[in-house]
Amino acid sequence: MSRLTKFIVYFIIIIFSQSPVVGAENSSASLDQSNKDTLDAKQIYYRAYKTALKDKKIDNNEEALLRSLRISMGLSSQEVQTLISPLNKQINNMLDQTGRWQFVLQNTGWGAGLYGWAIPYVLGNNETKWTIGMEMLSLGATFYFSHRYSDKLPMPLARSNMLGLGSLMGLNYGFAINNILDLDNEDDQIDDGDDEKRTWAAILMGSVPLGMLAGNYLNKRWQPNYGRTWTLSLGALITLKSFYDLQMAFDPEPEEPSFFPEYSTNENEYNNRVKKRDRWEKRRGLLTLAAYPIGIYCSKLLTENKHYTFGDALMLSQGYLLGLVYNLIIMDMMNVEKEKYYRLGNIPGGLIGTYIYQRIVDEYDFSFGESVLMGLGTTSGMAFGLGLAIITELEGEVTDLLVMSGGLAGSLITRPMLSPHKEGDEDSINSSRISLSPALFIEQGSENSKDNKLIPGVSFSYQF
Repeated sequence: MSRLTKFIVYFIIIIFSQSPVVGAENSSASLDQSNKDTLDAKQIYYRAYKTALKDKKIDNNEEALLRSLRISMGLSSQEVQTLISPLNKQINNMLDQTGRWQFVLQNTGWGAGLYGWAIPYVLGNNETKWTIGMEMLSLGATFYFSHRYSDKLPMPLARSNMLGLGSLMGLNYGFAINNILDLDNEDDQIDDGDDEKRTWAAILMGSVPLGMLAGNYLNKRWQPNYGRTWTLSLGALITLKSFYDLQMAFDPEPEEPSFFPEYSTNENEYNNRVKKRDRWEKRRGLLTLAAYPIGIYCSKLLTENKHYTFGDALMLSQGYLLGLVYNLIIMDMMNVEKEKYYRLGNIPGGLIGTYIYQRIVDEYDFSFGESVLMGLGTTSGMAFGLGLAIITELEGEVTDLLVMSGGLAGSLITRPMLSPHKEGDEDSINSSRISLSPALFIEQGSENSKDNKLIPGVSFSYQF
């Protein structure tokens, strides 16, 4: 049973658990019932809101139901705010651990993916049994200690996501520092006396928790919601990718010397190639160090005073990827062969795609399903254009044009199918999807009793 269904069941139980109103026998009973109307409405709303808060949050569907209930009962926003304020304070004082599963999962991944092989690496032991055994031990240990550590710790989704962003940033910083310090020499073999290789692995292991501390600090300082943490991650990714594209355009990656055996016959040539590549990797390391703070801070400034859901962030990611794809198609239509121009085109292409999708999500809160449907519509449109070109045996620029047009048409067709919620529109109700209204049912008295009873109830309908 879904959480929305449970909420509806609880809601109906609350309504029917109210004491029945005995039918009016005289004018004084009718007057008493009239005086209780406002109090009963507040009591019903209070209990419904309290039921919806059992999972410590109000989702979009529950919010729509409560909004409809408030309007139907004639309660003002100020009355409701005064009514639910103590409940919200109580919830705020409770631990929010909605992101605990993500925190434990990503730490378990680090345990099995990094520390499992890095610990024997640092110890200078390259035996297979130690590597496999430590992988298993790290997997279990990181799960247990992460679970115990977060047992009584506030861990909302936003915080766990910022910790994940920080840990990934720390790992990339570790690789960058190793490149700058010239510790990342893959030709070296692990042995007990190789201090540089142990230092290389130790830096990687130390950089991940330091990155998590940085992510936790930013989370406390900025207090982003879950959707905005994903936009911060996207901003860091866009900046890092743009910096790498700039380097590849003006400072191409040198050939890997170990891939060309002929260099081994000339020791001087081989050494020169190695030094050239090492210098290039150091420059890339410096770009990595600069990209993360610039990208995160710029995306923080650009997303201030805006509300983002996870679906919104997913929409922006689609816009960025679509911009990269369209840049590739345009370059192919223009018969551009140099990689330099592809790299340079990625930067404005990705930014333009992100900006267009930002305009789409402005003033709306897209859900995860709506963003996935939008991406599916765009992809289906591009596939339709490609299929049409294949069947008609078209080639070259015409095929590219059909793919681009198909993607655009798919987006334009899919967008009207979606009904995202308006940002901050507390009084708007999509009555075509959800309808909720109170109702009174008359229960006839028995043959020995002529009294009738008024039973409060609720009329609910949902259009799929």
